[in-house]
Amino acid sequence: MKKFFCSIFIIMSLTSCINNYEKRGYAFELADDHLLQEGVTSKENVIKIMGSPTIISDLSSDESWIYYSEEVKKVLFFLPKVVERKVLVIKFDDLDSIRTIEKFDLSNGESKMKFVEQYTEVKSHNVGFFKSLFSNIGQIKPQ
Repeated sequence: MKKFFCSIFIIMSLTSCINNYEKRGYAFELADDHLLQEGVTSKENVIKIMGSPTIISDLSSDESWIYYSEEVKKVLFFLPKVVERKVLVIKFDDLDSIRTIEKFDLSNGESKMKFVEQYTEVKSHNVGFFKSLFSNIGQIKPQ
């Protein structure tokens, strides 16, 4: 009986070490980005083909649409590791047609793009220790 409970405990402990993969952002596997053509495709057609972009940037003189996706591997309490990252940047000209299309991934994205680690902290009400500890009891949230 003691061996049985020990084996159950070991199996339960090992299942908590299983890798957890999270996909974030745009679903490129469902996209038809090969249909986009520079100088031909308009903004309306990009919306029909690709859907809404993750980010719309108009910081420079030309408007850019950014489609961003990444897959992150998590194991227990260790820092998450980015396994896959895809970025598609579409820049438009004054006539609202595609001027340039740039694709980045983990192999070439780090040299051309810098990801900023800083963030803007949002101030909200302070939740006390006991409220944060006991507030989830009885609640079911989807994973």
